[in-house]
Amino acid sequence: MAADIMLRRLVANKAREEGLATRKDILDRLKLAEERALYEIYMEQAESKAVSESQVEAIARDEYKAFPEKFTKPEEVRARHILFRACGSDRSASRALAESVLEKLRNGESFEELARQYSDDPGSGKRGGDLGMKPKGTMVPEFEAVAFAMKKPGELSGIVETNFGLHIIRFEERQAPVLRPFDEVKEALMESVRTRMRGEVRKKIADPLRDPATIKIDADAVRRAVSK
Repeated sequence: MAADIMLRRLVANKAREEGLATRKDILDRLKLAEERALYEIYMEQAESKAVSESQVEAIARDEYKAFPEKFTKPEEVRARHILFRACGSDRSASRALAESVLEKLRNGESFEELARQYSDDPGSGKRGGDLGMKPKGTMVPEFEAVAFAMKKPGELSGIVETNFGLHIIRFEERQAPVLRPFDEVKEALMESVRTRMRGEVRKKIADPLRDPATIKIDADAVRRAVSK
């Protein structure tokens, strides 16, 4: 950083030595750069006076209490499945295989072992069909409807058809909706509040000055400055 500042300063001095700082078009650009910097400095100082971290946190806590649904992790279920993809155009062969595996499961054979042996889902198949915890909206509708309707750990579905193929689902567990602790969402929530408050400060300053009667634009100077 210090090296960059020094380099910029040295190059700027060379520009002055070569007379660039006295050219009309360059002066217009310098004026715009100065105004931009002064604008930001003024706004930042106004923000720092009007927006305190204690205010931000207080508003964040109020919003957390007022809108708990925004900070609640949705209901999730964990299920296992065995997937049977269609064998070419012969869907009957896939269904026959799925029905035979379902019968094995109903007779007490290990779901995990059968998933490893038969599932056409290579990812979950290696884990005994385990799909992990899933909230609503993350699974295909036909699969999700069955998984969320199941109640008891170990409960088996029938054969469920989706655009991926045929599935046998075993319900594992359900996680009820959970309100996330304030400390877990505090940083993101405070940043949202902080940004909004800063925007309000800037708007309060800028709006009265947007009256066309108060703004005089040197169109030629602007054109010269932005065209270089």
